[in-house]
Amino acid sequence: MNIYKNRFWNFVFSFLPGAGHMYQGMMRKGVALMLLFFGIIAFGTLLYVDPVYFLLPVVWCYSFFDSMNTIRLSHPQRLQLDYQFGKK
Repeated sequence: MNIYKNRFWNFVFSFLPGAGHMYQGMMRKGVALMLLFFGIIAFGTLLYVDPVYFLLPVVWCYSFFDSMNTIRLSHPQRLQLDYQFGKK
């Protein structure tokens, strides 16, 4: 089973951390990255901890480039990566 995902839409969704992974069907990883990104924003804003904002570009770059690299995998391989991400 090979479900084709459009690379253009993956590129567009990848600008929001986690959305590109969700578009590819990797829900666990997408939700985790989205929660991490917006959790950092919430933590820094609510507790006035400005130095934590340096983590935002790190999380964004990881999410963007990981999404752009995993689009080349087949659908079962992407789901296997998502399953391995959720394992302990």
